[in-house]
Amino acid sequence: MMAAVKDDDRVVAALLELRDVVRFIDKNTGGMAIPGDHRSRLVLGCFDLAIEHQAGILILVEHGLIGPAYALLRCLVDATVRGMWLLYCASVDDLQTFQRDGLHYKGFKALATELEAATATTGSALTTLHECLWSIMSDYTHTGFQHVVRRSGDGFTGPNYPVEEVTGNLRIAASIGLVAATFLAHVAMELDVAQALLERSRKLNPNAPP
Repeated sequence: MMAAVKDDDRVVAALLELRDVVRFIDKNTGGMAIPGDHRSRLVLGCFDLAIEHQAGILILVEHGLIGPAYALLRCLVDATVRGMWLLYCASVDDLQTFQRDGLHYKGFKALATELEAATATTGSALTTLHECLWSIMSDYTHTGFQHVVRRSGDGFTGPNYPVEEVTGNLRIAASIGLVAATFLAHVAMELDVAQALLERSRKLNPNAPP
């Protein structure tokens, strides 16, 4: 079942798309100068980790390891949203708390709500992520029911991931990784690179709002 999903034409096409995005990001963000201030270093660390999670998802699915790839999906989103929150919302005290204790006192909903308020994007994709996808992505990461139920089918136990779901998650990974890379370039003051990444993101999602 695992190999059948990995080799499905729709999954192969989504993998090719994700591989192209990963290569595009690597080509455009390698060797950037990193600002030395505390906030920028923390923010860039989040976005760089998000990009690495995106590449990890690609490699895992290429090897048929779809379950672990699903588990990284929340990590990818989490790293991106945390980086954005640290950039736009965190006070100096918040930065120090993050360095000392992490962000255990703020859940994803709080981060998304504060980000939307700070960037005047109420009802944005962050709301959709929280309302429609965050719970199931958390299940994927923490061995919840939604992940476990995808480990069995009629008459067998093993990976059983719907093709449409796999392709959808690969596209989410491609999109979120491009968001992280765009912000990384912006913080590094590589504005031409940020614009190129933004245009690549629009090519991936032509129906997305400007």
